[in-house]
Amino acid sequence: MTEATGAGPIPSGNDGPSWANRLLIVAAAIELLGSLAAVPLLFLDVPQLPGPPLTGTLITIRLLAQPVLALAALVFAIQYRTAYAIYAMAGLIIVMWTSFLPTFVEHGLQFDGYMAIHTLYELIAMPLLAGVAAALATARQKIAALLVTLPTLLDLLSVIAFAISSAVFGD
Repeated sequence: MTEATGAGPIPSGNDGPSWANRLLIVAAAIELLGSLAAVPLLFLDVPQLPGPPLTGTLITIRLLAQPVLALAALVFAIQYRTAYAIYAMAGLIIVMWTSFLPTFVEHGLQFDGYMAIHTLYELIAMPLLAGVAAALATARQKIAALLVTLPTLLDLLSVIAFAISSAVFGD
């Protein structure tokens, strides 16, 4: 990296951040905001939270690790360390995935209607996305960035779809 006088770090060989780097910044910021909103759950005096022993432990780990990994991804993306941002986002996906696993053990796999797609996405696609993105982080950063931000973008689209349907159809 080179330093321009007073301008801060500039990525060498680029005119500025790529669309992949911008996508990582947006996705990491969304994940950070979402994870910070969930942190107060750790301090509630509700016996049902975080849940049974294994589930509760994994959910607690997720609530603690998610903001740290999201912040790391955001900082790395802002610093143009795209590969490290991809690794942090991949770690975030794996942490989320592991917190879903006890649900599948306790309630079984649900393959009826929409739940079939959702189950396959959470159980199979999420770890595959994280693994492939981490493997491609240095060689194919743009593809890896797209893969690792896909869960965040799909979550954002589902929130937007829910908001629109609530606005149109009411409760």
